[in-house]
Formats: sequence, structure tokens, C-alpha cells
Amino acid sequence: MAHLRSWRWKPAGVTTSAVTTLEEIPILHALEISDAHRYPAIPWQISRHAVAKVWPARAFRIGDACFVISDPETAPIRVHGFFSTSNGWEDKRRAMRGLLARFPDREVFAPAIFPGEFGDEIFEPLGFARDPLTQFLMQYDFQR
Repeated sequence: MAHLRSWRWKPAGVTTSAVTTLEEIPILHALEISDAHRYPAIPWQISRHAVAKVWPARAFRIGDACFVISDPETAPIRVHGFFSTSNGWEDKRRAMRGLLARFPDREVFAPAIFPGEFGDEIFEPLGFARDPLTQFLMQYDFQR
């Protein structure tokens, strides 16, 4: 069982130093990235299968990491998922920092479908505040 937490970033002065260029890519390219964090280790709601069905959505990349978000013209921007060819968190955190720099006046919301380590490694270090909503990711392994 794992805690699934919700995170929110309100535009209150993001540090944009050392942010590299954020490149928009087609959603299908984002879904082709082989990620170390995949279903069933993560909730199905942030798996590539669920993200493939999100519309309208946009994907952005920095280096080997990318993320998929809702339409950034609609408030708040909702984070739907992360994908990275590396096993580390730094690439995903750098990509999210790029999002905050690209849309510095927009609120960003990650619903309570992200496991705790996403908060510890991505959202909290970037100044996101934890929302009060928490859910649980539970698995039941069928045995014969």
C-alpha cells in the first residue's frame, strides 16, 4: 500500500535560473518513452495507457524526460504523467521546473494519483504545497 497525494503550485516566484529549453513534442512521442516507473508499480491513472486517452493534452520534453499536462490555457494546469528514460528523479524534476518557468503565471495541479515518492522527489523540492486529499494505492496479488 502506498499513499497517493495531491500537490499544487501557485505562481509566487519560481526560480528560473539554469532552466534549459522546454520542447513541445507530440503526445505519441511521449508515450513511446520507456519509463522505469510504470504500471502496476504506479497507479493506472498516470500510466501511459491512461495518459494516451487524455484530451486535450500537451507533452513537453527536456533531455530524456517529459511530462504530459492539460491545456495550459485552462486553469489550473493539470499534470497527467511523467516519462523518462533514466531511473533517476533529477530529469523529471528538471522537466517540471521547465514547465513552471514556461508558464510562470499559471497554477499547476497534480491530483492525488501520484505516489509519495513523486512528491518527495519532484513536487516538494520545487515548492509545491501538498493538498489535504490523500488516497491509497493498494494491490491484491491473486494466488492460485
